Amino acid sequence: MTALKGRALAGWARLLSDQPLFLRLTGPQLAAVLGVGLPTLALSLGLWVVKRNVPIWDDGAAVLVERLPLTIDTLLAPFHEHLDAVPIFLWSLNQTPAVLLALLLATHVVLATGTALFLTVRLGPRPGFAFALPLGLLGSAHYDLLMPWQILYTIPLLCGLVATWLSTAEHASWPRVATVGILMAIAVASSNAGLFLVGALGLWYLFTGRWRLIVGLAPVLVLWGLWFLELGIHGSGGDGGFAITPNIVPYTAVGLTAGVGGLTGLGKTYGAAILAAGVLWVIERRPRPDPALASFAIAIVVMFMALSLFRSAQTVEYSDASRYIYIDGFFLAFGLGASRIRIPDWRWLVPLAGAAAALNLGILQRAWQYYP
Repeated sequence: MTALKGRALAGWARLLSDQPLFLRLTGPQLAAVLGVGLPTLALSLGLWVVKRNVPIWDDGAAVLVERLPLTIDTLLAPFHEHLDAVPIFLWSLNQTPAVLLALLLATHVVLATGTALFLTVRLGPRPGFAFALPLGLLGSAHYDLLMPWQILYTIPLLCGLVATWLSTAEHASWPRVATVGILMAIAVASSNAGLFLVGALGLWYLFTGRWRLIVGLAPVLVLWGLWFLELGIHGSGGDGGFAITPNIVPYTAVGLTAGVGGLTGLGKTYGAAILAAGVLWVIERRPRPDPALASFAIAIVVMFMALSLFRSAQTVEYSDASRYIYIDGFFLAFGLGASRIRIPDWRWLVPLAGAAAALNLGILQRAWQYYP
C-alpha cells in the first residue's frame, strides 16, 4: 500500500513539474501575455465599477428565485437543458450583485490571460497576442461580460483551457488522465458548454489514437447521460423541445458566421465572407486536416445543430446571440493552440489585433444602452 501511494504521489509530482504548467517565459512572450491580461483587467475593473450595484436580472434573477435556498433538487434540476450545479452552488454562497459580477469578471480575466499564455507558448508571441487580445476585449460577446450568471460559460471554458493544454503532452500519465477527467466533470456540471468541450477533446483523442484519455472521459459522459435521461430532458419545454426543423442548417450557419464576425469585430456579414474565403482556401489547397483544430471546429458546428434541435421554437436569429460568440472564440483558440499549425510571424498581426479589439470595444459601447 505504501509503495502504491508512493507511485501515485510520484505521478502527480511529474504532472505538476511537467510542461506546460510551469514555464519560463521569454521577454516577448511575457510582453504578449501582459499585453492581453492588463487591458482585459482594466476593462473588467471598469465594468465592475459601473455595474456592480445593478440588481441581478434575466436568467440570473430566475436562478435566485427558483434555485435558492439550495437543495439537492434545485441543484440538479435542468435549466434550459443545462446542468448548472457548479454555478448554482457558488451563487448559494453569496447573492450580492457586486460579488457575483466580480466573480464573473475575475474568471474572464483569468480565462483570457490564460488563453494568451497558452497561445503565446504554443504559437509564438505575436500570433498568440493577435488571437488572444480580441478575446480579452470581446465586446461583441457583451452579454457574457455584463450578466453575472454567464459564469456558467467561463467556468467550463477555464476547465477546458487547462484540460486542452494538459492534453498537448505526448504521454498521458494516469494522473494527467484523472486531472483531465475531473476538469471535464466540473465543466459538464457547470453548463452544456462543458459537454461540447468533452466532445471536442474526445474527437481529438480519437483522431490521434489516445485511448487512455478517452477512458478518462467516459465516466463523465456516462454520468451526464444518466442525469439527462432522468432530469435534463425535461428542461427543454420552454424552448419548444426537441424537433427536427428546416432551420437546422441556417441556424448553424448564422451561429458560425456570427462567431467569426464577432471575434474580428466586423459582424456576421463579414464573418460569412471570411468563413467562405477560408472554405475556398481549403478546397483549393487541400491541406492535411489538423486533428485538434478540426475537433474543436466540429464541436462548434455540432453545438449549433444541437441548439437548433433542442430549442425548436427559436428562430434562426437566436444563434447570433452574443453569448454564443464567446464560446465560438475560445473554442477556436483552444483548437488553434492545441494544433500543429504554425502561423507566420507577420508584423501586421499586431495592428490587426488592435483593430479587432477596438471594433469590439465599439460594439460594447453601442450595446451598453440596452443593459440595466
